[in-house]
Amino acid sequence: MSFETVTATSRCVIELRDCPLKIKLFLLSDDPHDQERFARRQPKPLLGHSVFMPSAEDVVITKLRWSPQGQRHKDVDDVRNVLAVQGDNLDWTYLHRWCDRRGTRALLEDSAARSHRFDRVGGAGSVALNVLALGAHVACCGLLGKDSFGDRVEKALRAAGADVRGLVCADDRLNLRKNSTTGSIYQPSEGGISQVGWECPIDH
Repeated sequence: MSFETVTATSRCVIELRDCPLKIKLFLLSDDPHDQERFARRQPKPLLGHSVFMPSAEDVVITKLRWSPQGQRHKDVDDVRNVLAVQGDNLDWTYLHRWCDRRGTRALLEDSAARSHRFDRVGGAGSVALNVLALGAHVACCGLLGKDSFGDRVEKALRAAGADVRGLVCADDRLNLRKNSTTGSIYQPSEGGISQVGWECPIDH
């Protein structure tokens, strides 16, 4: 058992024989965000079981708190990766509220600016890049619009190591930009998230 200085709680570290991985168990503290993060945990399927995971927003808030003034670079990198993958699906009102309380709003804004979340490969291309990041071999096949974004998608996938020989640029097809706006819905009995999405051609 050891004391965790950033969140002022205790943690246990479990080491397994013949395994390089360590398991860290953090005890739930009385910290307001620690309590809310626990209440917002989400059940996810894993290897045939249901396990609880923190929301993406709470991962960002916690990582930023663990990295005062960006001194823990791994946490900042993790935040940028979450912002890049989740993007507009995040509840930014919730993020801003807690980051304002923790004094990490500036670090959040800087991480968002560096995550390129507003101009990234989406859809199947995003899945391909994520699978490549896990070390797998990826072969892509499908239609791309013959426009500037189609060229950028193909170059990004090729640079990441994907086999793009199955991608075909079609003259009569335009790539679409997918946009979404996410907001919170507050009702007397329960809260929720509302998302409105729309599509438009990249070059228009």
